[in-house]
This record gives sequence, C-alpha cells and structure tokens, in this order.
Amino acid sequence: MSSQLIQLTRTGLSVLKEELKRIENEELTEAIKELEEVRLKATDQDGNELVSARDKVDFLLDRVAELKSIISRAQLTEDTPKDTSVVNLGDIVKVKIADIVYEYRIVSSLEANPLSGLISVESPIGKALINAKTGTHQTVYINEKELGITILEIL
Repeated sequence: MSSQLIQLTRTGLSVLKEELKRIENEELTEAIKELEEVRLKATDQDGNELVSARDKVDFLLDRVAELKSIISRAQLTEDTPKDTSVVNLGDIVKVKIADIVYEYRIVSSLEANPLSGLISVESPIGKALINAKTGTHQTVYINEKELGITILEIL
C-alpha cells in the first residue's frame, strides 16, 4: 500500500471513520454470522449461497483494510498552510456558471459528491478552480460542451 498522504476535509475524514466503525461493529459481524449459518446448513446444492456469503465477508474485509489505509494517511486540508489569495483544496468557492451562482467545496476524489456541492479537485470544474484567483474566468469542457465559470469569491 502507498504511504502517500491523502488530503481530506475534517468532515470527509469523519465520514470515513464512521463508515469504518459501522462496518467493523455491525456489517462485518452480521456477514460473518450469515456465513457461519450457511456453512452449518450447507449441502452440495447450497454452493452459490456459500460463495455469496464468503464474497460478502471478503468485500467487507477489503473495505476495512482500504479505510484504515486511507485514514492512516489522511492529512486534513484545514491543517495545511495555504495561499489564501487562490482556491485551495478544502476551500468553499462561490462561482457563476451560465448566470447562476453556485457554492462548491473543493475536495479530494474520495469525498466528491457534486449533488451536495462537493467538487473533486480532479473533476473538470475542480481543475479549473484550483489555484485560481477571485475574478478569474475559466473555460471548462464537459462532454464536449464549453462552460464558462467566473470565480466570485473564495469563502
């Protein structure tokens, strides 16, 4: 596994920790219990059910390992020194797109949820906003359509 730091917001880290806690304390316990029940009643005809139960446990164990790795390498964007004159990871930005004003928070791809206003730094809009200054006009191409974005304010 990589030892590279992963930039996360405090909220994003909290969400990942809650997911880890839920999987370890609830979902994994339940999945292991289901696997044991299937094993106890298994017959040759129950092969698919056994494979499915085993796959579910394996998936959850892999997710636990992945979450622990991410959490151990997390660096909070709020704790990172920033140039406040430009858009940084973790910043909330007020932008104008096609005469409509939006507020986006620039986050890592792990936290992205565009419907909630969380834009990945790796998305076309995130790439256009990162390191840009207030008043800057950027052109972004999404699905071959040109989109003009003006940065109104870094909050």
